[in-house]
Amino acid sequence: MAPILLPLLLEGATLSPQRHHRKEPVLEFSRTVTLPTRGVWYVWLKATNPSWRPALVTWSLDGRQPFHGSRTELLVPPGAQGQWLTYTRYGRGPGFKMQVLVEKPGEHVLTIKASGREGEQLVVDKVALTLHFGAKPSADGATLDHGDDPGGGRAFFPDAVPPVDGFRDDWKPPPLAIKGRSYHVDAQAGDDSRDGVTPATAWKSLARANAAKLAPGDALLLKRGAAWREGLHPAGNGTASAWLTVASYGEGARPRINGGAGPGFALRAQSYWEVRDLDATTDPEVAGDAGAIHINSGEGPQPKGIRLLNCVASEAGGPGIQVGCDWQKGEGYDGVVIENCLSYANSGSGIEVFGTHQNGCRNTVIRHCTSHSNDGMAGIWIESGQNGLIERCVSHNNAVYNIWCWNAINVTIRRCEAYRGRQPGAPLDSGGFDIDWGSVGCTIEYCYSHHNKGSGYLLMGSGTEDYLGFTEESRYNLCRYNVSAHDLIGLNLYNTFNDGLVHGNLVVADRAGWPAVMSWGYEDDIPHRTLVNGNVVVALDKAYALAVDNASIKGHGLTLNGNRYWRGAGKGPLFRWGGETWDWEKGGRKNFLSDLAALRKASGQEADGLIADPGFAVPERVGLGRLPLGEYRSRAGAPATGVQQRYSLDPAWLAARRKLVTDTGCAAYGIPLEPSDPTEDYWGTPLGAP
Repeated sequence: MAPILLPLLLEGATLSPQRHHRKEPVLEFSRTVTLPTRGVWYVWLKATNPSWRPALVTWSLDGRQPFHGSRTELLVPPGAQGQWLTYTRYGRGPGFKMQVLVEKPGEHVLTIKASGREGEQLVVDKVALTLHFGAKPSADGATLDHGDDPGGGRAFFPDAVPPVDGFRDDWKPPPLAIKGRSYHVDAQAGDDSRDGVTPATAWKSLARANAAKLAPGDALLLKRGAAWREGLHPAGNGTASAWLTVASYGEGARPRINGGAGPGFALRAQSYWEVRDLDATTDPEVAGDAGAIHINSGEGPQPKGIRLLNCVASEAGGPGIQVGCDWQKGEGYDGVVIENCLSYANSGSGIEVFGTHQNGCRNTVIRHCTSHSNDGMAGIWIESGQNGLIERCVSHNNAVYNIWCWNAINVTIRRCEAYRGRQPGAPLDSGGFDIDWGSVGCTIEYCYSHHNKGSGYLLMGSGTEDYLGFTEESRYNLCRYNVSAHDLIGLNLYNTFNDGLVHGNLVVADRAGWPAVMSWGYEDDIPHRTLVNGNVVVALDKAYALAVDNASIKGHGLTLNGNRYWRGAGKGPLFRWGGETWDWEKGGRKNFLSDLAALRKASGQEADGLIADPGFAVPERVGLGRLPLGEYRSRAGAPATGVQQRYSLDPAWLAARRKLVTDTGCAAYGIPLEPSDPTEDYWGTPLGAP
């Protein structure tokens, strides 16, 4: 299978407006393009404008444009000579790039339009399409380069398979169970003077819906296909037995809400609400930090019960979906379920749930969601809370980390995919998955990370100081049976990631000068009493399999044993033991080791380690989709590796972890209170004996 190169460069055209019936004629041209992956793509023009007036350019893909017109209009300045242009004429700071949402790979029709006076010309030399974070103009402006692309400018895509993870547009939520009265809202045919209780007597405005006195069990039903340029922030509280509901009725697209300068949908300190089928946004030019869906717990008693089902949040000035509290005020929510939601192209994070400290938000489930092309702190994350579950989600092309937990207790991340994450200027603090500082008893398992600019899996603490009364150490966390492919660093153990277990993972690395597995820190802020065993580590090209710096060597109790290393057809040292954190060559070539005998002598580690063929073809490409990922399955008859063996959890380790975890009724949400002994490998095959 040949590689697909990014970006895509297309030949342009000369646009010469001719006389039309209207005063400002328009000319357009179209190109059929094959876009190999879903996501947000940017539209770039290399254009020349000989006119003395700026030329207005717009675009569409398959006849569709973004929700906000500000992201479709580009001005080519007068006198422009072969300039690469992508920023729209609106927006704060540098503005927004012209963007196109690709929901399904394959052939699409890109149409470029330009308006001007008769006789004027606009020369479009080239049209480029680049994946979010994917490329930028070269210094001379003649081409595009992808040197800062998380995928290295190259991505590989498998044959299409039915999606098993992430958001699905054909997903059907459970049937509505409305126990009270239903009120209908129709932006086209409604009338606020009516009673709203039937579709024929629907209200018109969301302001009327916001003013309604809802009783427990009532529902607000929004007409499908309708759109409002005002926010929905209904009043009232449901009860545990009679939830309040916001949903849709009729046929067509989801009801679309633009909150303007405020959130599209908002609740504050309100309990027991189910919200489904909404398409929410804000005006990113004026909305500040307002999110598309913004739910805040307030400063009083902790509210309970939020369900977000089948919602879309996009192009907002702040986060897409945010369920949290004021900064260091309030505890967040108890009992949040976010299922089959899509969040993309927001100025903030994609999906975030948070409280103030480790005992904050509780019982959070984020399931079958997709988050991509967001510019905030995360694609999906749980921050400052306890007992959470993120499962079967897909997160890609987001800033900082695609999926992570921070300052949290007992968050499980499982069966998720994360790729093409990056943070400009900070590659080591960005990537696929992250158990970040102050996290206790958290688990990442059966996940797939690939083509990230930074770490596939960052496992870190942040020293031994306190944050709001809780330690910044990360303790008793587990990372097992995951895959990292073509990340900068596969497994990155940093600072006080203490008493952790890292086993049964498969890491394939190919970044020259970077390790597949790294342990490092500063002085005493290093991993203590952490076991790294049974992992399969493949270092391609000039990557290293393992690197441990001087700080991490000093009596920390880090144990490396029973890992299998492989170079494939490449040459050069596999290990770096010692040296400075940022200058591995300091101290001479003695830090570079090519065999296990030298590593054992230098470190006293890996008594049972191997340098051995992992039993698969060591492909230099992998594609999208957590499964089947057959490229990395061992060949029939090959000796079993660590990723196929059962590593039973130490009862003493579980007992110590259990003392730090509190049962908040999480079983009712399907959230495990502790990890169970594994029974299957990444692919679902029964594990062999330990």
